[in-house]
Amino acid sequence: MKLFKTALVTSALVAASFGAAASTTINGAGATFPHPIYAKWAEQYQKETGVKINYQAIGSGGGIRQITANTVDFGATDAPLTIEELNKEGMIQFPMVMVLSFQLLTSLALTQVKLN
Repeated sequence: MKLFKTALVTSALVAASFGAAASTTINGAGATFPHPIYAKWAEQYQKETGVKINYQAIGSGGGIRQITANTVDFGATDAPLTIEELNKEGMIQFPMVMVLSFQLLTSLALTQVKLN
Protein backbone atom coordinates (compact mmCIF):
# COMPACT_ATOMS: atom_id res chain seq x y z
CA MET A 1 0.00 0.00 0.00
CA LYS A 2 1.38 3.36 -0.97
CA LEU A 3 1.35 5.76 1.96
CA PHE A 4 2.15 9.39 1.69
CA LYS A 5 1.96 12.02 4.35
CA THR A 6 1.63 15.74 4.05
CA ALA A 7 2.08 17.90 7.08
CA LEU A 8 0.46 21.26 6.85
CA VAL A 9 2.45 23.55 9.04
CA THR A 10 1.00 26.82 10.11
CA SER A 11 3.19 29.61 11.24
CA ALA A 12 1.14 31.14 13.99
CA LEU A 13 3.46 34.00 14.45
CA VAL A 14 1.61 36.25 16.81
CA ALA A 15 -0.36 34.39 19.45
CA ALA A 16 -4.09 34.80 19.03
CA SER A 17 -4.43 35.81 22.64
CA PHE A 18 -2.31 38.91 22.05
CA GLY A 19 -4.40 39.90 19.03
CA ALA A 20 -7.64 39.26 20.88
CA ALA A 21 -6.59 41.45 23.77
CA ALA A 22 -5.85 44.38 21.47
CA SER A 23 -8.95 44.20 19.26
CA THR A 24 -11.99 42.16 18.35
CA THR A 25 -10.55 40.94 15.04
CA ILE A 26 -7.58 38.64 14.43
CA ASN A 27 -6.27 38.78 10.85
CA GLY A 28 -4.41 36.00 9.09
CA ALA A 29 -3.41 35.02 5.58
CA GLY A 30 -1.73 32.21 3.74
CA ALA A 31 -2.23 28.69 2.44
CA THR A 32 -5.46 27.87 0.61
CA PHE A 33 -5.60 24.18 1.61
CA PRO A 34 -6.59 24.72 5.28
CA HIS A 35 -9.08 27.52 4.54
CA PRO A 36 -12.23 25.36 4.97
CA ILE A 37 -11.24 24.15 8.45
CA TYR A 38 -10.00 27.60 9.47
CA ALA A 39 -13.38 29.04 8.43
CA LYS A 40 -15.23 26.54 10.62
CA TRP A 41 -12.91 27.13 13.56
CA ALA A 42 -13.22 30.91 13.14
CA GLU A 43 -17.01 30.73 13.09
CA GLN A 44 -17.12 28.67 16.29
CA TYR A 45 -14.50 30.84 18.00
CA GLN A 46 -16.49 33.98 17.23
CA LYS A 47 -19.67 32.39 18.62
CA GLU A 48 -17.91 31.54 21.85
CA THR A 49 -15.76 34.64 22.34
CA GLY A 50 -17.12 37.43 20.15
CA VAL A 51 -13.67 37.73 18.55
CA LYS A 52 -13.69 37.63 14.75
CA ILE A 53 -10.96 35.79 12.85
CA ASN A 54 -10.46 37.02 9.31
CA TYR A 55 -8.38 34.58 7.22
CA GLN A 56 -7.48 35.31 3.60
CA ALA A 57 -6.53 32.22 1.56
CA ILE A 58 -3.92 33.87 -0.69
CA GLY A 59 -1.31 31.12 -0.86
CA SER A 60 1.62 30.18 1.35
CA GLY A 61 3.99 32.73 -0.17
CA GLY A 62 1.48 35.54 0.37
CA GLY A 63 0.99 34.50 3.98
CA ILE A 64 4.73 34.51 4.60
CA ARG A 65 5.09 37.94 2.97
CA GLN A 66 2.22 39.40 4.99
CA ILE A 67 3.36 38.06 8.36
CA THR A 68 6.94 39.23 7.80
CA ALA A 69 5.58 42.67 6.82
CA ASN A 70 3.48 42.70 10.02
CA THR A 71 0.26 43.28 8.08
CA VAL A 72 -1.48 40.25 9.65
CA ASP A 73 -1.53 38.63 13.09
CA PHE A 74 -0.70 35.12 11.83
CA GLY A 75 0.40 33.45 8.63
CA ALA A 76 -0.12 29.94 7.29
CA THR A 77 2.09 27.94 4.96
CA ASP A 78 2.02 24.40 3.58
CA ALA A 79 5.80 24.14 3.92
CA PRO A 80 7.71 24.83 7.13
CA LEU A 81 10.12 27.73 7.27
CA THR A 82 13.75 27.07 8.14
CA ILE A 83 15.13 27.83 11.59
CA GLU A 84 17.15 30.64 9.99
CA GLU A 85 14.03 32.22 8.45
CA LEU A 86 12.15 31.98 11.72
CA ASN A 87 15.01 33.44 13.77
CA LYS A 88 15.55 36.29 11.31
CA GLU A 89 11.94 37.44 11.75
CA GLY A 90 11.58 36.44 15.42
CA MET A 91 8.78 34.01 14.57
CA ILE A 92 7.58 30.61 15.74
CA GLN A 93 5.69 27.94 13.84
CA PHE A 94 3.69 24.87 14.74
CA PRO A 95 1.41 22.43 12.88
CA MET A 96 -2.30 23.23 12.84
CA VAL A 97 -3.58 20.57 10.45
CA MET A 98 -2.06 17.25 9.47
CA VAL A 99 -3.27 15.30 6.47
CA LEU A 100 -2.70 11.65 5.67
CA SER A 101 -3.54 10.28 2.25
CA PHE A 102 -3.61 6.56 1.64
CA GLN A 103 -5.22 4.02 -0.67
CA LEU A 104 -7.21 1.16 0.76
CA LEU A 105 -6.98 -2.13 -1.02
CA THR A 106 -10.40 -3.42 -2.07
CA SER A 107 -9.92 -6.50 0.11
CA LEU A 108 -8.92 -4.47 3.16
CA ALA A 109 -11.71 -3.71 5.61
CA LEU A 110 -11.57 -0.28 7.24
CA THR A 111 -11.60 -1.91 10.67
CA GLN A 112 -8.17 -3.35 9.86
CA VAL A 113 -6.58 0.07 9.42
CA LYS A 114 -5.09 1.56 12.55
CA LEU A 115 -3.57 5.02 12.47
CA ASN A 116 -1.23 5.84 15.33
